[in-house]
Amino acid sequence: MLDMFVQLCLAMKHVHDRKILHRDLKGQNVFLAAGGKLLKVGDFGVAKVSPISPYRLLCLADGAVKARGSRAWDVDTQSEE
Repeated sequence: MLDMFVQLCLAMKHVHDRKILHRDLKGQNVFLAAGGKLLKVGDFGVAKVSPISPYRLLCLADGAVKARGSRAWDVDTQSEE
């Protein structure tokens, strides 16, 4: 079980490193392959490309992220300078 959690974390890091926000991560979108030893993340139908890294979004504490429900990809990029 811990191995699957680590694989999921690495998969999401891979996605976030490419500035993609999955936006629908749930059990039904996590698949097992290779006899249950390989975890894959699917259903990117509502995914969005972020103008900045999702990790950077978490670090912004100066109000640059404008809370609009679950639309965390709407960012005031003027504070990115």
